Amino acid sequence: MQYCPKCLEDDEDPYLRAQWRFALQFGCARHGIALRDACPHCDAPLMPHRRPDGDARKCSECWKNLSALPDPLTEPEREVCRAASALYRDGSMHVGSERATFRDAILAVRRLFSWVTSARLPEGFANEFDIPSPMPSTEREPFDTLETARIGVRRWAIPFCFALLRTWPDDFLKACDEFGVSRTRVMDLRRTGAPSWFDSAIARLPHFPRARRTRHPPRRPTLETYKSAFERVSFEDYFSTLRHVPPGCGE
Repeated sequence: MQYCPKCLEDDEDPYLRAQWRFALQFGCARHGIALRDACPHCDAPLMPHRRPDGDARKCSECWKNLSALPDPLTEPEREVCRAASALYRDGSMHVGSERATFRDAILAVRRLFSWVTSARLPEGFANEFDIPSPMPSTEREPFDTLETARIGVRRWAIPFCFALLRTWPDDFLKACDEFGVSRTRVMDLRRTGAPSWFDSAIARLPHFPRARRTRHPPRRPTLETYKSAFERVSFEDYFSTLRHVPPGCGE
């Protein structure tokens, strides 16, 4: 569960918004600050049901104020939050020159999110879309999907995904061609569904099949192995080593 600390502070009777459960939403468009998924003091998750008084403004573990230390958003991040709110409200968004449904947009973002947060993303690829690269190392925590990622990971990756979809697929294919991104680097991540317009763009990437490594059982030396090794040494060289007498050993 994520929350806006200023919204909870301003509410006379604080409550949790349904929009905060939207995984693409990482900031509050009203206050222009980043959402939180844990207490800023003890990093405990938001669990107001564990408090005897049910006060959502206080942490259930350390009992400190959750509205302390707000983190302001940048203007590009605010634009992404407004676009995510519009997607949540209207049920569709612009992808390139087309308009994608809510389901298709979410599936495409999930596929791109899996790729941009993986080790397969080429170094410097994000800089082509004005996204700082690489992802902050402090945010590299284990997660499985977009919905289970921490707010810091989504705050970096979701603007990246929206930047890719804004000019889809032209700038994406151009950057992939520049950085040598193959089809398998995007498709072979997690088996999440994707809309047809997404898969058709990925299919235009060059396909470099992975080289399969064949494991052979250990070979035991045979008589032929010893014979071939012995044949490499001439008899003259062999007997010359026998006739050699080290100095000081006498004749």
